[in-house]
Amino acid sequence: IVEEWRFIALIFDRLFLVIFVSVSLIGTLASLLKAPSLYKSRAPIDPMCYLYYPPINDSQWMKRCGADYFQSLSNEQLLSNFQL
Repeated sequence: IVEEWRFIALIFDRLFLVIFVSVSLIGTLASLLKAPSLYKSRAPIDPMCYLYYPPINDSQWMKRCGADYFQSLSNEQLLSNFQL
């Protein structure tokens, strides 16, 4: 009877392994397919805006990344990062 229970335990072990791997793969694929970069074709953020710290009164940086940049964008472009 001990061998029978070992066999049943082996079957359950394999079953739970298959269920775990299936759920893990499905969850991984689902989260990767929900990435907004796959569906939204807007331009990425200019690297100058986050890699370069501007000195005081740097007009070139302000034109590309400052308040003027955000004022030139429409509300739809600004809110496109958020899902409601």
